[in-house]
Amino acid sequence: MSASLEIYNQPSRNAYHALCNRLQNNLVDFVASKSFSGETSEEMEIMKLLLASRIFFEHKNSKVGIKTLLKAEQKAIELGLYSILNEIYHTKIQYAHLNPKQELSEIVAASQKNILHFQKEFQLNMAYASIKKRLKTSKEKNATTIIEESFSEFNIEISSTLTYKSLCQLMNITSKGASLQSDFNTVSSLMKDIYETIESKKDITDKHLFYHIEILHLMAVSSFRNKDFEDAILFVNKIELEMLKKNKIYFTLFYEKYTLIKAMILNYTNHAEEAINILQDFKQTSNEVLLSQCTFLFQQDRFQEAYKVFKRFNHSDVWYEKKNGWLFVLKKNIIEIYAYP
Repeated sequence: MSASLEIYNQPSRNAYHALCNRLQNNLVDFVASKSFSGETSEEMEIMKLLLASRIFFEHKNSKVGIKTLLKAEQKAIELGLYSILNEIYHTKIQYAHLNPKQELSEIVAASQKNILHFQKEFQLNMAYASIKKRLKTSKEKNATTIIEESFSEFNIEISSTLTYKSLCQLMNITSKGASLQSDFNTVSSLMKDIYETIESKKDITDKHLFYHIEILHLMAVSSFRNKDFEDAILFVNKIELEMLKKNKIYFTLFYEKYTLIKAMILNYTNHAEEAINILQDFKQTSNEVLLSQCTFLFQQDRFQEAYKVFKRFNHSDVWYEKKNGWLFVLKKNIIEIYAYP
């Protein structure tokens, strides 16, 4: 039975497609509004200020609109959010005639300066796209070479002039490249160079707390993969401290990553029991945590306990690949082959 016949008790393709379109549009609106209302990131807060200012202007409340827009501009400048600043300056120019305290020429000059920053960021995005593509297709060159060649192509240098977000993106791509090529040693030097550049921006780390925690996690993973356990522990301790800042705003978001890397370090530095306990105490549902717990128990010859954990993987490999990626499935199958012949 066709869907339209089931709904309308008669064939009605046009009505069915119209219904599907309305449902899809309503779903998009719901997802967008739900995400927007629940978002706590600095970028989204600025977007809320920008949209609120436009509403104030449209309702002839220019005084509040100007004040709200200024607040959005100051926050966006602090965080180096050039694409959002483009929208802010567009709005400032549109309603400049309502603000007697600021000359139009000042707004235009600020806008033009921001456009230069935006163009540089756009070049970075093109470089990132090039790096991602080449990492997937090139098997002859290592990740460091690919990144350096892409940056040279787009005239980009790793320096403190790059924004915090851009440096975090670069480190993320470098780490993923190392993971794809199973070559963390080659990129180690580049990761450290990027981190040193980030450290030169220490005075603004709290303004970029999300990116800072992500960077520390990437450095912890890199150090762990290169068996530099001392540095890895230092980075993990820093992650814990940063997660407690700003009323623990990012604690839940990073708690799983923090737990996993801490357990990994403990397990491979002869503290397997402590590592297993940490994973057992993890309250959230996590396939990655379960797989690590199963692996650690198996390594300690605690086969019955490992099997009990493994039995919790009750979905197909296709499901786990969609959820956690093919590498997770590979690890799970290896554990299954070795532990339960």
